[in-house]
Amino acid sequence: TKNSGGLYRHVGEAFPGYLRDGLHIGDRAYADVSVPKKLGLKAEHFTASSPNRYEQLIADGQGDEPYLSLLSGCMRATRLANPYQDSRQRAIWDYASSVAAPIVILFVQWVLSQSREDGIRSLAFLARDGQIMHQVACLLAELDGSAPHCEYVYASRQAWNLPSVQNAPDDIEAWAFDDTNHMSVESFAGRVGLAASDFTDWLNDNAVAPEGNLAQHLRLTLFAFLRSREDLHRKIEHEAAGRRRLVLDYFRRRGVFDQRGWGVVDIGWRGRLQQSLERLLKAGSAGLSVRGGYYFSLSRPVPVASPQRMFFGGRRLNRAWMEHVFAADHGSVCGFERNPRGEVSPVFQRMPEHGPFYWGVEVQHQAILHVV
Repeated sequence: TKNSGGLYRHVGEAFPGYLRDGLHIGDRAYADVSVPKKLGLKAEHFTASSPNRYEQLIADGQGDEPYLSLLSGCMRATRLANPYQDSRQRAIWDYASSVAAPIVILFVQWVLSQSREDGIRSLAFLARDGQIMHQVACLLAELDGSAPHCEYVYASRQAWNLPSVQNAPDDIEAWAFDDTNHMSVESFAGRVGLAASDFTDWLNDNAVAPEGNLAQHLRLTLFAFLRSREDLHRKIEHEAAGRRRLVLDYFRRRGVFDQRGWGVVDIGWRGRLQQSLERLLKAGSAGLSVRGGYYFSLSRPVPVASPQRMFFGGRRLNRAWMEHVFAADHGSVCGFERNPRGEVSPVFQRMPEHGPFYWGVEVQHQAILHVV
């Protein structure tokens, strides 16, 4: 063996001069460096192929040891296969293979396993965080004939919240005044399917510009104004009904949430998107339903009828960083539209100049899928 030095002596007998003139390169400090040097053989320590701390953490993890060892090896093989020359792209590839990939893969593996145990036959991975989850799930499902059918479904709170409204203003209280740094009458009106001109009286009474950021007390009085105006309630409900028809038609044409026993997969957080989905399906018609939800993390239980399962709980997460891990390569879905052929398709927000394509989401996806 190399540890005993016997292998080096054996090679030296077969190739005279090897111990004097040869060079051995290896990744083990003792067996590949210390031992050959004691025998007079020049040796170099090659560290690039050694597991980094993330790969070692996975290999040493508790659970399915053969699987974790395999995952650690695939992470290392991907890191060493970095195809890029640009330093920024190389850094993204290394980060994705060592950090993002195991997070995404272990979560998706859990979703596939747990949903199968729950009798879920189909999974809807919700945009945008579900894009890379869905791609990973499809690859893993190729090796598992019993895995649920997987679909990527375009979704967002902006695209689903308003269509889920049947009774204004009660149905909008949970989300219309989400605590945001900036909220104007214009942005609020857009959320609930109205125009800033619908709030002209309130704007005049409070001497506020439609685009101006509202202080907390003004946000409260704005909602009180809306609650008092039944004409605006009917207007919101009418706009919601039109948008709901588009969303439900999108579901039907995609064949999602039918009687096959669907579960939804999402990063989670507060669960507002899932609440809107259940209201949408309930308001639609018989035949569309969700049987379960599979989330990376939830800040609190979601008041929905279907069972919820959570992958990671009990500790606070850096949400901004986790959304970076699950980043998609398309803009947020702001609604749906029907084209001249009668097909319903999503409408995307314009990608910011320094959005995902700028920082390298494509490289991150490539590395994650290389590990898979």
